[in-house]
Amino acid sequence: MTLNSSGPISMGGTAAAGQNVDIELGNSTSTQLSFISTATRSLTGVATGPVILPDSFWGKGLSAPTSFSGTTREMPKVKCQLTSIAYGNGVFVAIGSKIYFSDTENSVSFHSTDGITWSQPIQIPYTSRYNYLTKIVFGAGVFVAIGGTYGYTSTDGITWSSPIRLLYQTGSTVYSNSAAQVIGFAHGYFSVLGLFSGSGYPGPILASNIIITTSTNGTVWSELAVHGDHTALTDYNLLMSIAFSTATNAGYHWIAVGQNTNNNKKIATYLGSNSGGTAALLNGTDTTGANSIVYGGGKFVILSWNDTKQQFIIVNIDEQGTQSQTTILSGTNYASNALNAIAYNNGQYLAVGSKYATSTDGTTWTVHSINNTITPTPAQTVLTAVAYGNGKFVAVGWERDSAGNYYPVCAI
Repeated sequence: MTLNSSGPISMGGTAAAGQNVDIELGNSTSTQLSFISTATRSLTGVATGPVILPDSFWGKGLSAPTSFSGTTREMPKVKCQLTSIAYGNGVFVAIGSKIYFSDTENSVSFHSTDGITWSQPIQIPYTSRYNYLTKIVFGAGVFVAIGGTYGYTSTDGITWSSPIRLLYQTGSTVYSNSAAQVIGFAHGYFSVLGLFSGSGYPGPILASNIIITTSTNGTVWSELAVHGDHTALTDYNLLMSIAFSTATNAGYHWIAVGQNTNNNKKIATYLGSNSGGTAALLNGTDTTGANSIVYGGGKFVILSWNDTKQQFIIVNIDEQGTQSQTTILSGTNYASNALNAIAYNNGQYLAVGSKYATSTDGTTWTVHSINNTITPTPAQTVLTAVAYGNGKFVAVGWERDSAGNYYPVCAI
């Protein structure tokens, strides 16, 4: 195609059959995009003349369909469980841990450019057997993985930094009983939420306080706020996931979700703002725990459950705090069909677990069975994390064989 210094973008003959430049730029109804129309698209750094579209351009347009078949594939066979995945710098990176804490190095990463063919596992620098990695996110050109009180950075999922202490001290205060549990990246900042104090470490933290630390590069961290002694978070608690809204002139919001693992109390759902503010417990969700949250389509969507009612529930929260919920799994088998992670792209929500579920509005969902292609057929297959990149959703998780061994799997 050719970009004129004024006027429309002209479509040339460079696209292969079935590749529509206009659709890739977000306009599926005309053959031109005018710079002065409401369909304006920016091509950074190009003022005039030919525009060369790389192969990676195709499949990423606003109108391009995103699909997920739930087809599982084996990854390099090492005993581990994968817990998180992120996409950036043209590569998917998945992290997890070996099952057996007696291993001297139990955190591993895998990387892939297409979500199908994966590298052999890479050992990540060891700190202690309690600091196994659980979450990864991409932002500011780097991957940041966290576990226990430490974080690690990498640009490619191959070479990892030495461990970086995340929740260490403010002034003379040392958080010796702390755990970094969720991480997100939005609006130029990495944000880590952790819990500290009590007697539950390693694992859930007792009588928790919430620590929020932030970083612009994943290496240097500073404490943003400490929210003390939440009565709704007494007993044993875990934070599972965090999501951020888009930024407006008024700022943005974040919500972190989790669970109370002792008495099955109300979902630990916290609403905060970019000012640091207070983290307020959100009320009204008819649930006892939550696995994951995503922001997309102008709202937060939460995967949660109610043990008493034996239901798996989708909770929608808009920017005004209005909540609604939809039950998508129920009955005695709801737990075995639990959904563990959710992602969003271009009008599609995807939740994965022992099954997977799809939605275009976050309210009406269709539940699907996983398409297992692994032989021999595993005793159990569970998808634990999902990310979007390179024009597709990619999920990772684990399979359990008849002997009780766990191995990593992926699904697209």
